Amino acid sequence: AYRFSLKRPSRDSEVSLRVVAEYSGLPYCDKAVVNITLENAFRVSLPDLLVRVENAPDDINVSGLWVASIDNYSIGGFTDEEGVACIEIPGVGVHEFLIAGPLLNMDSEGLYATAELTVRGEGLHTVDLRETALGEVSISVLDENGLPISNGRLALQADYIGYPVECTVTDYEGSARVYARLGLRYDLWLHKSSWHSSYLYLVTNNTELNATNQFSVSGSKASITFSASSPWRLSDSIYVHLRDWVMPSWAFKTELENPVSMHKYYLDLKGKEAAFLLYVSDEAGGWVYLVVPYEKYGNATSRSIGVEGNLVLSLNLTEENVAPGGTLTIKPVLTSSSGLKVLYYGRALQLSKYLVKVTDSEGRIVLTRVISYSDELNWSDAWEGEGGANAPVKIRLPVNLTEGVYRVWVAVTPTLTRPLVASRAFNVVTQVPAPQKYNYTFYYTAKVVKGVVFINATFVCAEGSIIEGVEWRVDDEPVSYATALDGMFDSRNETVAVSFDAKKLSDGTHFTKFRFLSEGKYSQWFEVKVYVRTLKSGYNLISFRLQPARQLWASDLGEIVGPELKGVFRWSLEEQRYYGYIPGISPPERDFPIVLDYGYFLYLDGEAKLVEVEGWTG
Repeated sequence: AYRFSLKRPSRDSEVSLRVVAEYSGLPYCDKAVVNITLENAFRVSLPDLLVRVENAPDDINVSGLWVASIDNYSIGGFTDEEGVACIEIPGVGVHEFLIAGPLLNMDSEGLYATAELTVRGEGLHTVDLRETALGEVSISVLDENGLPISNGRLALQADYIGYPVECTVTDYEGSARVYARLGLRYDLWLHKSSWHSSYLYLVTNNTELNATNQFSVSGSKASITFSASSPWRLSDSIYVHLRDWVMPSWAFKTELENPVSMHKYYLDLKGKEAAFLLYVSDEAGGWVYLVVPYEKYGNATSRSIGVEGNLVLSLNLTEENVAPGGTLTIKPVLTSSSGLKVLYYGRALQLSKYLVKVTDSEGRIVLTRVISYSDELNWSDAWEGEGGANAPVKIRLPVNLTEGVYRVWVAVTPTLTRPLVASRAFNVVTQVPAPQKYNYTFYYTAKVVKGVVFINATFVCAEGSIIEGVEWRVDDEPVSYATALDGMFDSRNETVAVSFDAKKLSDGTHFTKFRFLSEGKYSQWFEVKVYVRTLKSGYNLISFRLQPARQLWASDLGEIVGPELKGVFRWSLEEQRYYGYIPGISPPERDFPIVLDYGYFLYLDGEAKLVEVEGWTG
């Protein structure tokens, strides 16, 4: 029931260990100590390897480069002033290494190379960069209006590595130089920050770089905007993380100066899904939050991130009836007060854990466990919303439990400014009843194009059931029958796509309704709210009412309303002046976010409809 980790010694050695495990912290249980002695000595082998990087082009300083095995490129080390990095490898043999990062003594230059080494054992191995087919590559990046993007952080990612490494920064002309391995095809990322927002562009993908390269960024970007109010104790960071990036610490980082409330937004990047990791710190440590796409997991767009005093712990059980000796699956839900999921918490020497105990109907403790989740984060599971502190916990119950009502308690440790404890009751029964078959999940994505609403609705019913059909309608209009996107209703997970012209609806609130048929029974109606209003020719003062799934920008409104929209204007309280954006004409730096319940002037050259959908993406 216990796991222990051992730090490797500096050399091979024979050791005998006595491991002491100590757990406590639940306010209602006694401290317990478990002593385990390993009497037989065992041998510990050191699989680390020293790699020296030297002989770089033009005798460039090779300190500060990331070195890692391609087989495990997320675990590596940085070179020191001597160009030496200590890394971990799977074993002896021929290995390919990634060597990348900024060249610290040169402005606007970087390096991205791969090299093969024959490893015969421990010791110092040398990579000669002059033999790695490096070429000097010039990269310049322009915005959609042909203007250079300066002070943008560039990262290269070889197509077969799938691991971006930030290499260089563009100068005032939007240009940078990188020494790159010739013959490889790369994805190129650009991260650009300003005082109020941060953007991530996928500039190009699967492209072979030439000696001179010029790229123009498209409107496809992941964006973060935040607002600062009262100061916080420490600056905090936002990491932009893509699903296929292995280690989020390598994602582009944005330092926030004294934020208290922030807005996080998601946008698909040419088929790549983006999420945001937020590190919110205090004096000794900090929480890491995960924001995943709303379209799949239902996170709201705007979140207020709080320190530990605002955290909430709740508890779900996958089953309420468990046999003696059976497995109880607990699903902790650790969130901020606004519902944002927490991945983990870490202080200097204290990793976040759950203390779990089970009590009988008289309050007697029958089982106690300590569950650590910060040292084994599965980022794939985290993306699905079940990683870190929100990962399921499985507890094997004692086989000698009698039938009755029991309660499982979960508490967070280390102890925070206030106890975080949650509990749920469950039954121990010798005959476990069959599970209910009619549980289901409904989620959707929605967008508006020139007043036409497009909704993709997904239904998931219980294991063993099949969705046999989906009906939908707007308000109380006659029912229509949707078609499965994959052509046939034959599984428990089905998606349908529907659309309708909301310009034909009257002004006001409407509901698009869905229900599915399974085993001859209809589900309840699921509703998606739609709000319609008429815009007149000339100036219209409006505010948006329905929460979108991502941040909307002034540039989005041209597609939402249609060609009648000629200008969007906002009032700046700080500067006491108006700012305007003309769809299709204004440069990106004139774009601004649309904030819920804030007033804007829309100028039209003809009558049109403004249509909003709850949870829409534009």
